[in-house]
Amino acid sequence: YYCFRLGVFDPCSNTIVNYSNIICSADFDVTAINNSNELAWRTNSSGVGSYAFSRNPNPTVPITAVPPQTTLSDTDITCNVEYCYQMTTLYSNGSRSISLSSCATAISTVAPPATENISIQVTATSSLDLIWTQDPAYTPAEYTIFKEGQQYGKNALPEFTDNTYLLNANACYSVSYIDACGNQSALSAAACPI
Repeated sequence: YYCFRLGVFDPCSNTIVNYSNIICSADFDVTAINNSNELAWRTNSSGVGSYAFSRNPNPTVPITAVPPQTTLSDTDITCNVEYCYQMTTLYSNGSRSISLSSCATAISTVAPPATENISIQVTATSSLDLIWTQDPAYTPAEYTIFKEGQQYGKNALPEFTDNTYLLNANACYSVSYIDACGNQSALSAAACPI
C-alpha cells in the first residue's frame, strides 16, 4: 500500500507552505473458503475511524470493521455466486480512501444429508414408482437412482419410475443427489418393495 499527502507550493518563495492530511491506499483481497468469503487488507491505520465494505450483490446487513482489525468473514453468501467487494477507509477527519474491487465465487464443501422417506408403489402394469421428500435446505441439481447397488437412472425431480421392474425380483433401490454447490450426498437407506 502507499500513503499520500498534498503539499501547497508557493512559487514566489519556492517552498511548500502547507501539507494536507495523510491518506493511504489499501492492499485489499478476498478469498473464498468453505461457506465464507474472507476479506483481508493491509494499510496504515493511523487516523482511520472505520472501514466500510460494499458488496455486489448487496449484503443483507452492512459490512464494517474498525482498526486494528485486518480481516473479516462474510458468511451471508450462496455457493456458486460471484461476490465483488470494495473497501472504503474512512478517516476521522472526513477523508476517504477507496480500494480496487476484488471478487470471489463462493464455495461450499459440506456434503448434503442423505435422502429420506422413500416410498415405493408397484403398479398394475409391472412398473415401479419411487417418490421421496427433499430436505428444503438443499437444492438438488440432479438425483441418481441406484438399483441393487448399481447406478440405474437419473432425474431432476424427487421421483422415478422403473418401467423394467420384474415382480418377485426382490430389487432394492436407493437415491443420492448432487446439490447446487456440486457436493454429493450420502446414499440413502435401501427401499425394497414388498
